[in-house]
Amino acid sequence: MFFCKFQKKPFFDGANRQALCYNALELIWKRGTHMKRALSLVLALLLALSCAACSGQSAPQPAKEPAQQTEPAVQPSSSEPQPQSEPEPAKEAVWHYTLTTQTAADRCVLDDNDSTVLATTSYEYPVLSAESDGGAGQEPPEAVRRVVDAFNSGVQSYLSGLTSAGELGETAKQQYLETDPEYRTYFTAYYGATEVCYTRQTDELLEIQLFESYYWGGAHGVESFENLHFDLGTGSFFELADLTDDAPRLHDLIAETIIEDIFDRGEENWYFENFAQSIRERKIYNVSLDAEGFNVIFDEYEIAAYASGLPEFTVPYAIICRYLNERGLRLLDPSLETRILGDYYDALAMWYWFEGGAPLDYNDTRMGAYTTGYGDGEMPYQRIDDPEVTSLDALRSWLGTRFSAELIEQRLSASQSLFQEFDGVLYAAAVGRGADMTVESVDFTVELNADQSGGRILADIHRQDYDEQKADWVSTGVVDQVEFPFTLGETGAIFSAFPTIW
Repeated sequence: MFFCKFQKKPFFDGANRQALCYNALELIWKRGTHMKRALSLVLALLLALSCAACSGQSAPQPAKEPAQQTEPAVQPSSSEPQPQSEPEPAKEAVWHYTLTTQTAADRCVLDDNDSTVLATTSYEYPVLSAESDGGAGQEPPEAVRRVVDAFNSGVQSYLSGLTSAGELGETAKQQYLETDPEYRTYFTAYYGATEVCYTRQTDELLEIQLFESYYWGGAHGVESFENLHFDLGTGSFFELADLTDDAPRLHDLIAETIIEDIFDRGEENWYFENFAQSIRERKIYNVSLDAEGFNVIFDEYEIAAYASGLPEFTVPYAIICRYLNERGLRLLDPSLETRILGDYYDALAMWYWFEGGAPLDYNDTRMGAYTTGYGDGEMPYQRIDDPEVTSLDALRSWLGTRFSAELIEQRLSASQSLFQEFDGVLYAAAVGRGADMTVESVDFTVELNADQSGGRILADIHRQDYDEQKADWVSTGVVDQVEFPFTLGETGAIFSAFPTIW
């Protein structure tokens, strides 16, 4: 008798069947002949197992369910037309203007046999080019080329107006030949030079300032500035007068601002006695346009001695922006806060009408009655010399561009004897008052509401007092503050209160 041990894999595979038979025969022979019956049984078993081994088949396994058939994925044939994906739209190149500089140099010598240098020129000038964000090698569009060509052509016109080395040399040659040969070693060659000393570029404009210097003999040379203004939007150069629709008023405002600045700084003795008249009479101002305002530059000897150099003054955009036209606002692009301060200065000029600052025609006078807290009487009135303000209704309408209706009526009521109509024409009394000399300076700050529908202007008033020992005004350190509330309308800031500072 024998025992079998079950395993996880099928027991009756080929190798196990053969080992089982051999082990059974060995056991029978060891037990002897009394086991013939068992031997017969083993032989029959051996024969059956050997036939099964020869057939190469294993014991039958339980039937499995057939695997689920899936349709093979159909691969598109390379010969079949494929759907085309939408091409990405071509990205339009962005062009940028770039300024560089070049220098045109020349010289003039005495003659072919004498290389003595009589004159030299070295003219640095700006050159405009266009570059694409797509890299080099691209041709700029026609509109960009026109802008570049117009700028460079204008610069060449400017250069052609400069004195050449040959022209300088002709004058220098005459002086050189008239000089005693013994002293010719001290001869100083004439020269002409320009230097690009300042550039400013925005999306709308190019501003180039050139420093010019010449020497035509004498104790020293002559220096000046030339400013070139170029509109990138129109592709053209422009002058200061192109930025306003009222050039005379803008000119007068610039002049008076400069004169007032000189007196405020106590520098009137630094300039010629008639400097104020010279400033007012100058027809075209040499102006550079920086980020804060107009930089007005005067030539040597124009309003001051040579030692004063080139007097320069800044007129803030806040003061002049009310006179700028659409082109001026586009090119200079003052901030909203700056425009609101400009509205304040505009309102201040209107407010002065109530302080005796109205323009009057003293050749047209009428006598009219007045009433004050001190009594009644009669005084002369002069016709308002403003073609836009010829009646009380016109005055109200004009004031309404900067003040609320309530404030206008309040002020007119308090000044009812100041303005009168005669035969439907507006007249005003020639009155005035002194200034508040305790005001040293005023700093303004614009505060806007969250929705920018209005806000207020804060004015910090720095006070001064007269010092008898120093015989001068000195700062007291006291700072008072007043505010000007406003709303923003179609005409800009509309003030609902306007305290007098000066």
